Amino acid sequence: AGDPAFTGSMILKLFEDLAPRTTGQFLTLASRNPSFFEGIIFHRIADSITPGENFVIQGGDPTGTGTGRSDLPNFDDEFHVDLQHTSIGILSMAKAGDDTNTSQFFITDAPTRFLDFNHSIFGRMTSGDSVREGISNVAVNNSTANRPLTDVKMSDVQVFMDHENGVLMLKAPEGATGTSNVTVTVTDQAGKTSHQTFSVTVAADTSNSPNAPPFLNEVADVTTTSGTAVNVQLT
Repeated sequence: AGDPAFTGSMILKLFEDLAPRTTGQFLTLASRNPSFFEGIIFHRIADSITPGENFVIQGGDPTGTGTGRSDLPNFDDEFHVDLQHTSIGILSMAKAGDDTNTSQFFITDAPTRFLDFNHSIFGRMTSGDSVREGISNVAVNNSTANRPLTDVKMSDVQVFMDHENGVLMLKAPEGATGTSNVTVTVTDQAGKTSHQTFSVTVAADTSNSPNAPPFLNEVADVTTTSGTAVNVQLT
């Protein structure tokens, strides 16, 4: 992404295992030649409800108006309990209503827990946070449309296997509390290793409860013969 003041790259890890339907649509569009997203602007750079704090940067509309979409069909919302809007750099789908996902997406500029289980998360930024910050600081026309006064375009969008960056997901048993040190060790193809230790504090999550909407987990395809009853377990 870039404008007359800066250029740079953002790398985002896609959660193909946790959000296969959402990543599938995104990969289909991004893998076109040229990529569907190339030349599209970030049409919305929005501040949060709290003045002075950033909210999201949003793109994926080929018309640049906020009402455009891809030529692929809409797909249903896709949620996973382990994917929540807990930090900067969360990649999530923008939509006009339930199950209207197509090509518009946003990247969070702050934790946005009120979006949990309402918008489909399918990735996270692993590199390029200074670029995201630069985009979020571009001046906009007003606090309603949030349209940047200077176009910030996605000039080159590529899908690749990233062997340098990754996302570490930690999960504690329900009801667990306390603090612990976690050490991560990585090894490259030459056998060289690197270590990093950080502290993790586990506490009850009250950020989105009781306002987080309930959602139905994905239901696998069921096959049965005509006239034969079948039971399906829903969670």
